[in-house]
Amino acid sequence: AEPLGAGEQAYAILSDALSREAGGDMIDAEEAVNLTFTEMTREAEGKGRPTASTGFRDLDEILSGLQQEFIVLAARPSVGKTALALAVADAVARAGRTAAFFSLEMKTPALMQRLLSARSGVDLSRMRGHTLDGEDWRRLGAARRDIETLPLRISDRSGRSPMSVRLACLRLRSQCDLGLVVVDYLQLMRIGHGFGPRDREREVAEISCQLKAITQDLGVPVIALAQLNRGLEFRQGDDRRPRASDLRDSGSLEQDADTVALLHKEPKTPRLVEVVIDKQRNGRRGTVRLGWDEVCTRFYDYDGDDGSEDSAPRVKRLDAAGRPLRTGTEAWVMHVCREVIERGPTRLLLLPALLKSNGMRPDRADDSAKLGVLLRRHGYMIDLDGNVAVQPVLTTSTTA
Repeated sequence: AEPLGAGEQAYAILSDALSREAGGDMIDAEEAVNLTFTEMTREAEGKGRPTASTGFRDLDEILSGLQQEFIVLAARPSVGKTALALAVADAVARAGRTAAFFSLEMKTPALMQRLLSARSGVDLSRMRGHTLDGEDWRRLGAARRDIETLPLRISDRSGRSPMSVRLACLRLRSQCDLGLVVVDYLQLMRIGHGFGPRDREREVAEISCQLKAITQDLGVPVIALAQLNRGLEFRQGDDRRPRASDLRDSGSLEQDADTVALLHKEPKTPRLVEVVIDKQRNGRRGTVRLGWDEVCTRFYDYDGDDGSEDSAPRVKRLDAAGRPLRTGTEAWVMHVCREVIERGPTRLLLLPALLKSNGMRPDRADDSAKLGVLLRRHGYMIDLDGNVAVQPVLTTSTTA
């Protein structure tokens, strides 16, 4: 289809609004239930519009994938909401549907650096500090070739209004299969006319209402990132966990959202981020755990290792003789991984040899499992017997 011009888009929106005001969108109960059953049947037969995945197993389970809903994803600064939203957009694009990312806070190069770091496993601070070596550039090049083919659209224009986002989405929908809209973040949007400095709550309420309308009218999930109130940081104990009522500037966000997801991270568990589903209009509430790699700003399916002193992957913390693991094993495994990564993944890595060279035992299930988990986190593939790690998935060569 030909892209709509600005005048045609405005006319279409106005005509649609006038039609709805006149009651032109009303249907009777028989038609409503028949439409519902038709849609349910098509979905059951696999003929309906597929539900997009978030890219995370446990998050998909609690949300039933990305439904056509208005989702508010909120957190305090530097907890990872942009990284998580970008990872979800990446997953949607990988499934072949277009993801539109409206970044009101971060410029496109900074956003792309995060995605490149997450995909390649290269330390983001080294990218920003211009201290990359040849192996880093090779891995970044592979990630670049992978990313540049994705149907991911990014706008970094600041001060956008909900109407400008709507018009951009209308244009995209006429050109491609639009599967997701992300706004980062909601409190940076402006409507402008009719709202003074003291009317911020009313303005945010109107922004929230208009973003929800995009979901309803265009039939795509909209994820709006939002900030939480600063008062959350001064609460103690379990009371530090965020609630939907902590959303900043407006209670309308909680009211309008179909789903409210809140990120929570504790200093003592640096590799664990909890996604608190505090509201879900069409599903259950609950908490999902995601793993977090701060070095390359990457989320991953949680493997049981939260970074605390007494954490471990999901294996028994006993050796082959049933004795508790000796202290220091985790530190040794991390040391091995650092050595491997610094040398560069240019050959097969024999796990038993790595374990023996660092005073650990290949026949000890926990030692092998820990090393395997940590290597996988850095992009390695481990064979079924847990003996060999081959070079990262993103490299151009393959190993039979």
